[in-house]
Amino acid sequence: AVEVSLNGGIDYTSDKVDYVYGPLALVTDVLPSRGKSGVEGQVVTVVGNDFQHGTGLSCRFGMSGAVSGLYESSSRVLCTAPSRVGGSVRVDVSNNGLDWSVSAGRYVYAASDGVWQLVPSRGPLSGGTSLTVSVIGGAESYPSLYCVFGTSEVAATPLVGGGFTCTTPSASTAGTVSVRLTEDDNRREVVKGL
Repeated sequence: AVEVSLNGGIDYTSDKVDYVYGPLALVTDVLPSRGKSGVEGQVVTVVGNDFQHGTGLSCRFGMSGAVSGLYESSSRVLCTAPSRVGGSVRVDVSNNGLDWSVSAGRYVYAASDGVWQLVPSRGPLSGGTSLTVSVIGGAESYPSLYCVFGTSEVAATPLVGGGFTCTTPSASTAGTVSVRLTEDDNRREVVKGL
């Protein structure tokens, strides 16, 4: 028990308030590890060890702005990611709202995709048209982007200052074809008449 003296140790309180020593929380993962920027209510599961059930259980996204954590087990806590701009932040857990985990996970706030455009929106059956692919209002970068014309995939070339170019493949018949933009683990779709 913790007791307090206000007169130099002559008299002490007798409230018998307990103080518990325990290990700091340890964070190993955040699931999912990505969410949309500017969106409220995205629930994540923080995985780790030594999480304690109590009113001080909390998660911190970045270096400020703690949110209450919902205890699921000593190795899992549910937290609602606060709304933020795009970027990557450290995620910590605290059992008392003051002392933060010895290790952390990462959570990426992905920027909104914006509106995709294809210019020009028409070309000859023989293909070979240099098509400019751009996004208005999005800020996410794409290291490897592909244009898929119907079922024909071609690599996109990044442009200085943003956007990409794709060279249209040949087509056997005239008409509209669906154009999808793809990258490793994300799908971006734009439909224009070519």
